[in-house]
Amino acid sequence: MYSWADERGVDLDAQLLRGEGLAPPQISAFSAWLRARLGEDEKSRLTPESRTTHNQTLHFCRQICVHFITQYATSNSAVAERVMQIELLANSQGREWTRARIKARKKRVAPDLTDEELTRIEEFLLPENRSRHVGQDIAWRD
Repeated sequence: MYSWADERGVDLDAQLLRGEGLAPPQISAFSAWLRARLGEDEKSRLTPESRTTHNQTLHFCRQICVHFITQYATSNSAVAERVMQIELLANSQGREWTRARIKARKKRVAPDLTDEELTRIEEFLLPENRSRHVGQDIAWRD
């Protein structure tokens, strides 16, 4: 995030220490900059691994910004109202970071077999047990 801020002339330290977080256009610009650094251009898309790296980076940047908002954001309102304003700002910041993520397909994986299921399969595969469910000639053939 600091490399992006340096290239864009953004005083990231001052912005975070004021409890402001990043503005939505800044988050979008950072995401685009990160995608370019990971190898995305007009001709090629990011690999699944690069998408994961992109999304994890945005996740940690989100956590940093929300932390600085909750620690350093100020308001001249009464205590209860100030707490609500800071919470709204932190939630809004989190949503903007989440929107910038790249949608990635999750690998569908079948759930693992339970110990009981494995035991039942192993018992069935024994020829002496299979002969009860299928003919003895088939049980011993396999």
